[in-house]
Amino acid sequence: AAAPSCDHFHDSHLRSINAVRASPLLHHAYRFWCRSCTLDPFQVYAHTPWELLLAPLVASFSANILHSSSTSPNNSYIVAIKANSERLARCRIMGAFFDDLNGRIISALLLFFPRLFPRLAGPHHVGVLRARLSESVFAQISYPAVKGTGAITRYLRRPVTKGLADYLKMRKIFFSPLTTARHPCEFEAQPEQCGEKWPVAIFSHGLGGCAEMYSLFSAEMASHGVVVVALEHEDGSGCFAQTIDSEELILYKRPSCKYNRENVVGFRAPFLEQRCGEVRSAVSALQSLAAHGASDVAQLAALCASADLSRVHLVGHSFGGATAVLAAQQPIGVPVASVALFDPWAFSLPDDALLRGVDVPVATILSEFWASGSEIDISKQLLANCPKLKQCLVAPGTRHTSFSDAPCWYPGLLSRRFGIRGKEEPLHSLHEAMAAVCANLIKGGNVPPSDTTSNSQTAKADSKLTLVDYCLS
Repeated sequence: AAAPSCDHFHDSHLRSINAVRASPLLHHAYRFWCRSCTLDPFQVYAHTPWELLLAPLVASFSANILHSSSTSPNNSYIVAIKANSERLARCRIMGAFFDDLNGRIISALLLFFPRLFPRLAGPHHVGVLRARLSESVFAQISYPAVKGTGAITRYLRRPVTKGLADYLKMRKIFFSPLTTARHPCEFEAQPEQCGEKWPVAIFSHGLGGCAEMYSLFSAEMASHGVVVVALEHEDGSGCFAQTIDSEELILYKRPSCKYNRENVVGFRAPFLEQRCGEVRSAVSALQSLAAHGASDVAQLAALCASADLSRVHLVGHSFGGATAVLAAQQPIGVPVASVALFDPWAFSLPDDALLRGVDVPVATILSEFWASGSEIDISKQLLANCPKLKQCLVAPGTRHTSFSDAPCWYPGLLSRRFGIRGKEEPLHSLHEAMAAVCANLIKGGNVPPSDTTSNSQTAKADSKLTLVDYCLS
């Protein structure tokens, strides 16, 4: 018999969805199935051809759920789903398989991007682990590690692609290569032990960010001997988050008010308050792990025991920079030793926070896009009120998104077309320069701009990025 056409599967999928819409029972069962396979229910035309091949299995699964629930004593669809757990497991496996196939095909078409393996500038090998900190948020932690003691893991968790698609108003398939790409660091590798404890930096992402979106910068920092705890804020300012007691995703909350300073400060105030509370709870959770050593995540307790939690360093990009400023102005359980800011979005800070500034050593790097923007005067006002400002540098030819991993996701032509990478910006170059500035700030040094030059193996020999001094006056 001839193989069914893709149109046949498409029609079968549509009939299945129409049947589901007519039955509340099948509605819940189908949504459960979609969530387990990370699909978007009822958005058929957003699905890829690979996912349409699952249509007969969806129809069979839904029919079996209906039959089982009608014969169960309490007519519960939950009981029916449990009775069909084997069929559901096959759905989940097939959904994951087709997601991976999508990602690998698109990555090949994109000349095997994303490219996430720079030559780290520091002397230490780097490991990474992901964990939900006790009574706090999810975090990705990068740290100095023993080479060869970890495993391979994905660069991006699968559900994050739904958040990215929602935030950027694009189809989820465009981000599938990020879930099949390998993470540049060894997963849950054994922490490296040295005579002294490692300094700890708490990183706060910007709008539309998540825990993994700054993995390259975190890896560079860890190669210099710093433990980097990248938080995933649950305030709705990131592209993705998930609370510990809920299966629902926290996607980006878009403002509905007109964009001006008064509205922005008022709208973002609750976000900043929650973010500072999450920084505080993360520090408390790390201290508890170091003291008691109990964790479900391999190597986390040992890492906390080898980290210097008597003080922390705060780092933030964009809205994360505003978070770092406010957190440094409040008690967070331990002293704040320094603050590093990348394109700080001072426009979202209230006037009293701008006037108070930060009274610990501060270093900041501005992209060329941000330094020439309309809101730079607010950032200058903030930095002018930081009496211990060590460095204020600008990275020529860079964009606001250059501080994240986004410039490495797509080939140069596409990333420049999307405005996420500067026209003359070498790949991985800014991350290395950022880490050099931060590492020297943490260790009490002061790097001249001429010494923060990229030596990445992926950059051309004649196109290295050099940071230059930025005048605040």
